[in-house]
Parts: sequence; C-alpha cells; structure tokens
Amino acid sequence: MRVRLGLSQATVARAAGLSRSAYARIERGEVRSPSAGDLWAIAAVLGLGLRLALYPAGSPVHDSVQLPMLELAQGLVAASVPWRTEVVLPVVGDKRAWDAVAMTPDGWTAFEAISKLGAVDATIRRANEKHRDDPRVVRVVLVINDTARNREAMRAGAAALRSDFPLNTHEVRRALRSGVHPPLNGILMVRPHRRPPTPEA
Repeated sequence: MRVRLGLSQATVARAAGLSRSAYARIERGEVRSPSAGDLWAIAAVLGLGLRLALYPAGSPVHDSVQLPMLELAQGLVAASVPWRTEVVLPVVGDKRAWDAVAMTPDGWTAFEAISKLGAVDATIRRANEKHRDDPRVVRVVLVINDTARNREAMRAGAAALRSDFPLNTHEVRRALRSGVHPPLNGILMVRPHRRPPTPEA
C-alpha cells in the first residue's frame, strides 16, 4: 500500500511517529511482535483499517475461584458419569471449549464456570452459540459463584436467564446426582470456599 501510494518509508515513519529504521524493520517482517499502537499508526497513515482478534489458543488459565467451582460441580455428578475439562467443540478450526462436560448415558451436560457475572445477555449468547455448535451437548449448566454481586446481576437479567436457563440449583443438583442430564438448561450456584454437600445415596 505504501508503494501504491507513492510514499517513502521515511514519510510513513515520520507520520506514524516512528524512526525510518524501526518502520523499515516492521515492513520487512523483522519485528517479531510489533506493538498494536505502532501498527494502528502505520495503518492510519496508509488509509488502512486494523483488526485485532482474540481467540482461544490452548487451555485457559482459570482464576483461583473457577477451578474450585468446577470441582464442586464435579462433586455433584454421579461417580459413574465420566467428567472431562476443557472439551473443545467438534468444529474444524474452532478452538472454543467447554469448561467441563459430564458424559451422561443420555447425552452430555456442558458446564461453564462464571466467577464474576458481567453482562447477562452476552453470557447467555456465548453459551447458546456453543450449544448450537456442539451436537454432543444436550444441556448446558452455568456454574455461578454465589456472591452478592452475582446475585444482583442475576436479578437484573432474571427474565433472560429464566428463559434460557430455567432450572434452579436444586433441580440441577437432583439430576446430576441421579446420573442423567438435567431436563432443561440450568444454573448451579456454588460457594467455592465451602465443601460440596455429600451426594445422596
């Protein structure tokens, strides 16, 4: 684009706030990780738009709350049901993953651990999109940290949550302990600092 516009490296570098040598190294691909700010400045000078994308590239580092949340959820699942974490969706090139799945005989239940519930609509949309794209999953359970902040967020988004995740914690627990997937999507409120209740016989 620089050549097409008839601009010298020095001109582009000066307009982007870089030295000519720094710009030249970026243009030749010699800078392994150029800063987003430098790329944005160069793009602006050349009349180009810059798009950055974030996508899963491996196992995420769960925060110190999410891991115990998943352990609590696993503790509620019947011992006979296989449990796996970080299960990638079966779509070529798609690196999205469920936090965990319980592989019940009548279908998989997928779990998404949410330590801090932000925008309820966005949370529901992400979970529903993954559910749509994974035919192995019959039900989705949002495992939500039981805090005052999260309960307030849930109250604010109650209508959307009830529509897409109608089962409450008690109903979800009863199904998991029975070794089957819940009859509908649901929400499982957990408190990571407490030990999970002993499964019913």
